[in-house]
Amino acid sequence: MTRHMPVDARHARARPDLAHAARVFNDRLDWPVGVDANRQRLIMRTGEVFDALIVPRDLAEPVAHGLRSTRLAGPVSRDEGDRWWTFYTELCDHVINLPSGLRAARVHAVPRGGQLVIPPISSGSSWWA
Repeated sequence: MTRHMPVDARHARARPDLAHAARVFNDRLDWPVGVDANRQRLIMRTGEVFDALIVPRDLAEPVAHGLRSTRLAGPVSRDEGDRWWTFYTELCDHVINLPSGLRAARVHAVPRGGQLVIPPISSGSSWWA
């Protein structure tokens, strides 16, 4: 089932590289990525293909290494300042209630329908696998 975001008038005001990147995510990965033309960035809503956890870097890096060593790693992206990492997870059929210790550590579960900023694939330093 293809869940493409429409490449429509909203993309017309976007930089050509962003419109192309959105099409790559849509066509090759079947991710419903669109373009926020006002802010010139790629976006995707949670609850369609992925859910997501946003984790501060100091916690994220050891978690990513641990998941990778057990072959459970999925897509992970980092913000431009490398302060926050987004772990893309399988869809969850219920609201994610994080334990208080994780909330205190500033780990956030992105609510269903929440908007994620997606780094272009070409910015390889923003993706970790």
